[in-house]
Amino acid sequence: MSWGTFKQNILRTLNSPEDIDDIESVANLWATEYDSAIKGGTDTVNKVKIQIGNVELMEKLFLVALRIGGTQNTPLFSLVTQMGQGVLAYWTNATMANTIPLIPAPGSVQNISVIVNQCYVPGIWAPQKPIKPTDNTEIIVNQFIAAATKHLTTISGIAQTISLYPGAPPTPGPGIVSWTGYTVPPSGPSVSSSSTKALNKVKNASSTLLSEVEIAVYTEKLNTAKETLTDLDGAIGASTVEEYIKLKTSELSSGHSVSAEVDLTEEDIQSLVADTPPEFKSVIGNRIVQEAIKDIDITETDNKNYGGFNSNYPGTPSPLVPGRIDLMVNKYIGPNANLNLVKTSKSGAGYAWCAGAVSAWWRQAGALPLSSVATDSTIDTSLISNYGNDSSRRSRTIANFKKPFRGSTSCDVWMDWARQNNRWSRLPVVGAAVLYGNTKDATHIGVVASINPDGSVTTIEGNTLLKSYSRNGGLCAQKQASLNRVVGYVYPPDVIVT
Repeated sequence: MSWGTFKQNILRTLNSPEDIDDIESVANLWATEYDSAIKGGTDTVNKVKIQIGNVELMEKLFLVALRIGGTQNTPLFSLVTQMGQGVLAYWTNATMANTIPLIPAPGSVQNISVIVNQCYVPGIWAPQKPIKPTDNTEIIVNQFIAAATKHLTTISGIAQTISLYPGAPPTPGPGIVSWTGYTVPPSGPSVSSSSTKALNKVKNASSTLLSEVEIAVYTEKLNTAKETLTDLDGAIGASTVEEYIKLKTSELSSGHSVSAEVDLTEEDIQSLVADTPPEFKSVIGNRIVQEAIKDIDITETDNKNYGGFNSNYPGTPSPLVPGRIDLMVNKYIGPNANLNLVKTSKSGAGYAWCAGAVSAWWRQAGALPLSSVATDSTIDTSLISNYGNDSSRRSRTIANFKKPFRGSTSCDVWMDWARQNNRWSRLPVVGAAVLYGNTKDATHIGVVASINPDGSVTTIEGNTLLKSYSRNGGLCAQKQASLNRVVGYVYPPDVIVT
């Protein structure tokens, strides 16, 4: 990520007040985008990336700055100067990646490993001139970027190494490698003409703001889902519906959907994938996207589901056979559990299948099963979802952290397993599973199709809605993620989590 992308991401949200929930979400936006930009750079000397900065404390100090700014009527107050306290907190004792420094430790001939690499001098944030009250947020963003770029030249740290020292044979021993300065690219890469056309479509994606018609449809689906819980067969199916209820409740409460409709052709998606910077791509990640593309436009209620319960449509097979969506979820619920999301309850309503779709795409791409690295000593029970206060299900989930992950119809299970097994990140990569919701309740999931130069993230999602399909059931569609609703990403197995 570059400063150019940072700027575009900040301005896209700040210039769309309907996407801002409260001042806390603004502080979170600045903090997460700064963290993403910094992770796109390296230290100036050895080209080592930062691994962990104190994002949480930075966000709190950004919030303090924003609140102070909201109460100041004096022309002497500088918001960017105040925000500098958050940036300094981010860098204090920040941990760098264990990349072996290029420059040998003094007296050695080669570094062979890194014990620890930390930033010990968080630098100097120069005071900035106050900006008169303005609606032009770009002025503030530009000043912040200029201040941040200058600040990065003042930070420094030390890498403790094991290095080889002259001798016959060379002798390994401890070493110290000092570094100063950090660089973030000023702008993103160029894109092809086909991507430019696709990016224009992304830029013109429909708003996440729900219309009156959509509110009525969402309310209808929410009520149907609540009724479904009373007669749904099986705990696994019930958990998918509970997550769907939380999703629709959250969307209706905020007045916004978690992702925006964007009218992309398959050619558009392929061009965006191709022009996504290589650091955001992997072989398996690309395979996942190609599998997901095959299912775009399949729906619950017509013959694009390739079979299933389509009795109201011409060409429905008799007797009924499982459709494509059925096959996605039957892997986890059972081969006789449902036919096209029907027969799962007395009312005919069925399972929510967004996680089943992602599991199918990952499995077909060879991304599953994922190997477990969790142990009793590493499992952090504070990072576990609520599961509707179902203690027995929570206990079963904890036990599964130490087992290979084979996919799930539950968004919470996807999130929790990844967090306990070093597959979780706040940064998107192609093919990653993107989770919406919060850290205690993931409510929807899709896959990342592309990361675009403007910082937007194009996704492919199952069990979602489009305006033209709102009353005809869920479908698989390409969307644009609302990044302030994203809780995190599950990385494919060939991507290193940093």
